[in-house]
Amino acid sequence: MKQASILAITLLTVATTIASFLSREADASFLPREKTKQPTRVKRYALLIGNTDYAPEVVPLSNPVKDIRLIEKSLTQIGFDQKQIKRVENGTRIEILSAIDEYADRLAAAGKDTVGFFYYSGHGIALEDDGRNYLIPIDVTRMDRKVRYNAIPLQEVVDRLSQVAPKAAHFVIFDACRNVLNTRTRGSKGFRAVRSKTGMLIAFSTEPGQTASDVGEASGPYAAALARNIVKPGLSHLDVFQNVKEGVLASTDNQQLAWTRNGLIRRVYLSSQIKTDNKTDNRWAILIGASDSSKTKPSIPSIPSVPGAQTDVEDTEALLSRRFGFQKNRILKLVGQDATGQAIENAFKGIERKAKRGDHLFVLLAGHASDGETLIRLSGRNIESTQKAKLETKLFFIPADANFRQMQEVLSGDFITSYIKSFTEKGVRVTAIFDTAQGLVNQPIPNAAVYAAPDAVESIDIYNGTSKMRGAFTNFVLTGLEGRADKNGDGMMTYRELRAHLTKKYFENEKAITFRGNTRSPGGGTKAGLFLGQDKVLDKAILQPVKQ
Repeated sequence: MKQASILAITLLTVATTIASFLSREADASFLPREKTKQPTRVKRYALLIGNTDYAPEVVPLSNPVKDIRLIEKSLTQIGFDQKQIKRVENGTRIEILSAIDEYADRLAAAGKDTVGFFYYSGHGIALEDDGRNYLIPIDVTRMDRKVRYNAIPLQEVVDRLSQVAPKAAHFVIFDACRNVLNTRTRGSKGFRAVRSKTGMLIAFSTEPGQTASDVGEASGPYAAALARNIVKPGLSHLDVFQNVKEGVLASTDNQQLAWTRNGLIRRVYLSSQIKTDNKTDNRWAILIGASDSSKTKPSIPSIPSVPGAQTDVEDTEALLSRRFGFQKNRILKLVGQDATGQAIENAFKGIERKAKRGDHLFVLLAGHASDGETLIRLSGRNIESTQKAKLETKLFFIPADANFRQMQEVLSGDFITSYIKSFTEKGVRVTAIFDTAQGLVNQPIPNAAVYAAPDAVESIDIYNGTSKMRGAFTNFVLTGLEGRADKNGDGMMTYRELRAHLTKKYFENEKAITFRGNTRSPGGGTKAGLFLGQDKVLDKAILQPVKQ
């Protein structure tokens, strides 16, 4: 998303930029504040419906009541107030509809910053006559063509929740379509797919058109996987339901594939605020998302904004806070027009003064970048050969206020590297993501793990499962940090585990991401995608997740 646009710049000059930056004094206004506003407490409500005692002709089930009791236990474990969890066991049509109305009213009254968790376990059917999905209450006695008059249309549940509480984050889960259902009407035991709804994640225990298993002593396979994963600290809803899918598939011998439609516009963490005895006041973060290029001078239309860069910052901040216990007043964010050259320099200088030996610094740089050779060639200027040769090997990050005509506000990779080295030399461990067209660093730095996007990968933004964009490279680094690269299940992820995770996504083998010096790819920029400090830190966790 970043390199191609830079090539169109016609009036660029590179000269004494970095020297002028290094001589500036830090501005105290960019230091992390010691006090921050307390986050708004999220209000959470749950409605759990489990139907087991069906009529003989419909066929009773073994697990739905056990399913909702298990889910209730997990919800209370992660901080749901017991008073805000409504459980309906063996509900009739009237009882279920009444519970849904009460649940919807609570969500509507709660307003924004609300999470709703609706879970239904029992029989369900998709009728061929009208093409609709139905939930089956226990007072349905025959599965014939008249079942629609006593069943509950699934879409009406979805629509009602969406209409009455549009600002809530909804989880609507149907663990239905059991394979033992005895039907006498034309239709499918498996649900039909439904459209996504903004602000709502809709989940089926099995893919559309298929049936779910009711086998299990303590619960069904879907409820077991869901209950197990929602209590894991630091996981976003995307990873919870991905883990559920993998768990259900494994426990059913690859027979049942869970299905989701994600309409949530932000990542949601179902667990409550993490309580920890871990020391986390030694963790710092500088998150830069130069997403708005409208203020660059001259203003050139061929330099587009980078919407994914702002999302990268938001998602990284959420991950660092939830999973790794970073304190809000130790995370410094600069996005959009705030990501100026001076502000970026001040951020590094300010935290460098405060960080001490044994601390950890996390750095994200997302936005446009280019190499010096390209900038010199397109500038049309005659530059002295010695200086030209020196500048051609440099890489440059483009802040929001880059002034190409005045040769200001363009940060070199040397500048960034020098600050990372200044941290590591004083005993601060550094993890950095450079999500730009150029990797910005061209050498490994001891005691630091620097993840730099290769040119071939980082030419586009991707959708991060929502309506927002995210950088392709940042997307997979964050999924690794969220625990997807944790191979031994200890809740921690080593540098080597994350390297293997990135290797699988982007490269054929690990040799492809070892340091390659100044080797160039055909499109320019460093070929290496990952630089690791060559010392014992490789076998340690990058960051240890805080304990629940």
